[in-house]
Amino acid sequence: MKAGAITRRNGWTKCLLGVAGVILVGIALLGCKGPEQVDKNVVRTIKWTKLASGTAVQERRIAGVVEPVQMSELSFEVAGRIQKLHARRGDRVKAGDMIAELDREPFKLRLRHAEAEVSAALAVFKEEAENLQRQRTLFKDGWIAKARLESALAGHDAALSQLRARRAQLELRRRDLKLSVLRAPFDGVISKKTIEAFEEVATGQAIFELNGEGDLKVSLRVPPALITRLEQGQGVAVHFPTQGSVTLAGVVAEIGTRAETANAFPITVRLRGRSKSLRAGMTAEVVFDFGRVGASHRGLMVPMSAILSGRGQDYHVFRFDPATSTVSSAEIEIEGFHEKEIQIAGDLRPGDIIATAGVEFLTEGQKVRLMGDQAPYGEGAKK
Repeated sequence: MKAGAITRRNGWTKCLLGVAGVILVGIALLGCKGPEQVDKNVVRTIKWTKLASGTAVQERRIAGVVEPVQMSELSFEVAGRIQKLHARRGDRVKAGDMIAELDREPFKLRLRHAEAEVSAALAVFKEEAENLQRQRTLFKDGWIAKARLESALAGHDAALSQLRARRAQLELRRRDLKLSVLRAPFDGVISKKTIEAFEEVATGQAIFELNGEGDLKVSLRVPPALITRLEQGQGVAVHFPTQGSVTLAGVVAEIGTRAETANAFPITVRLRGRSKSLRAGMTAEVVFDFGRVGASHRGLMVPMSAILSGRGQDYHVFRFDPATSTVSSAEIEIEGFHEKEIQIAGDLRPGDIIATAGVEFLTEGQKVRLMGDQAPYGEGAKK
């Protein structure tokens, strides 16, 4: 990810990426701290805001990384020493092209040894088979006891098992010889090479990364509050900060069901269309548009500093009662984010006054005084 590209957008993307983390982690830490033991006879002055209905665009921008839809790390399925590399980083290859090979002489020697063991096991088996046939004839004519026939049968079965094992070993040696040559599984471009000729490689050790030349995707992580609002097939817009005005349509293709780093969920956006300037590894900004929230919606927009977390997933704000000059806790639900504001729902309505700072130090029924130089929320900077 290129930090410079995001910085040039005046911190827009960086701010959006931090909103969910600040809410779910920062608020939780404040909530865990617990309310300060306050003398209720002391009147605290609070910063405040008056709730107002309005229209807010529910748009989130999250940064991700461009990747090819078809991508694979290539490795040998057998260990050995690199004899020759037939491809370099940036080379275009076709499916089936040889791109590397190990020193094949050790594999050929092991193959010849396996062939010799099969020949020896086959000779033993033939001898045991002939012996079994003789013992059956002698037993039929009454010349030997049954125990001798059973011994010959056991020898025959043991020789047959050994022959089968040697033949299986021979097939493995043939397979190893074939796998000492690494071929491209699909058409693409070699994007990475991690080894040089004559180096020893282990089984499964990646030596090339092959990127398909087809469609591209964007991999990103979204906060928990957003993951429940996403659906497979949902349309998005994708901007590319380093590519000027390049914007492509995309569709949510994969949604992770398990949180990863920073409690965020991985998702994949498949790009519709292609730009010649795009390359794997570039930074992308995925724009999620959830429509608009207006007066007809139960949600209200409040500053994040007004929210206090309780136990578990409970969140509260402190509402001011003008009749008694006290504050009381009102439980809310967090429904969405817009820049530094949070969309909430609960037992609140436009016109209610809530505290916007120091909420972790307020208590139920505490007497407060409104800060006189704080303008109502949403009314600008008027006094």
